[in-house]
Amino acid sequence: MVYGRPSEDKISTRIIIVRIGDDRLMRRIGFLVEGVLDTKKYEEGKFSATGLNLANGEYLGRVINDDDIIMQELDLNSLVFAEAADVVLDEIN
Repeated sequence: MVYGRPSEDKISTRIIIVRIGDDRLMRRIGFLVEGVLDTKKYEEGKFSATGLNLANGEYLGRVINDDDIIMQELDLNSLVFAEAADVVLDEIN
């Protein structure tokens, strides 16, 4: 979705199930993601703003530094384009 090509078939390619939507309607969707080696959960207050505002990167969120590895939060509601989100969220209506 981000790179405009299918994900590669690799051992590190994973399906990540997430919730998108709002209080009115919440749905679970799956993302096929390359290079996933581990998952972790972090406290909300540990993230910091990047200070960047990228025109084509509205889905890029705050960052966290964990053992000298910088990870970035993704805003999945922004990543799932409005048209696709409408289709996914309106399916049950």
